[in-house]
Amino acid sequence: MGYDRILHLNKTPTASAAYSNFIARTSGLDATHLSAYEALLNGLTSAGFFDGSGASTKLNCLYIFGTQNSTTAKLNLVQNNFNCTYSGVPSEATQFAADRGYTGNAANVYLDTGFNPRSSGAGIYTQNSASIGVYCRTSDTANRLDDILGAGTNSPTAFTVIRLKSSTSAGNLEAYVNSGFTGSFTANSNAQGNYVFSRTASTGFAIRKNEASFATYTATSSQTPNVTFTILAQNNLGTKDSFDRRQVFSAFFGAGLTSTESDAIAHAINVFATTVGASVY
Repeated sequence: MGYDRILHLNKTPTASAAYSNFIARTSGLDATHLSAYEALLNGLTSAGFFDGSGASTKLNCLYIFGTQNSTTAKLNLVQNNFNCTYSGVPSEATQFAADRGYTGNAANVYLDTGFNPRSSGAGIYTQNSASIGVYCRTSDTANRLDDILGAGTNSPTAFTVIRLKSSTSAGNLEAYVNSGFTGSFTANSNAQGNYVFSRTASTGFAIRKNEASFATYTATSSQTPNVTFTILAQNNLGTKDSFDRRQVFSAFFGAGLTSTESDAIAHAINVFATTVGASVY
């Protein structure tokens, strides 16, 4: 155990179980990052995302890609399952930037979460109660066929795909949350931002950007996708495509959230981003 970690744990006897559970799976983090994780996980515990034991009934996965090193960046903060794996050329060392995150290459780079919502949702991420969060650091006003997150399957047709400025819909944000082929579209001048997509009913879902209301979509749910969620690409029936070229700071998946809860987790993540100098708003 590193000296900074020993000092930090000794001076914070009231650290949440969520923090203690996660930090026990890391090594070599400095005091700045330990404090950032403590603020994040203590704050989310206070907001009801974790209970006293550190378990969550609201989140399956939470990733902070913009952290001290790539080993920690791929860890799921919620549980010791669904840790990310990096795939693609160039190497991970080229595409990862400390305290910033992973940058795609619009060709073959992606992160596989190992999280299949159909089989791994555990009653948290479900067809009509689902949330997705993605934090894009790249300022980009171009329209692109780039998916910052995606999964899609047939039988029935079920897609969860986030395309921040779609070239197939005049630069609109194109989003599907457990939906069929009918997407939902809203004008989006810049892909950059901290987004939360939340479905709390079969009839539609809400989008918040930078802790403010962005859009509400009418889109009937069909089913959860039956492939793993990928970051910086879409996992389309098991084949990766629509690779993104932007930089992603964080991502999460879980149950449907209220607007207050959506802003709470977005704010907590942005506090972490501010601490490491990565915030974009």
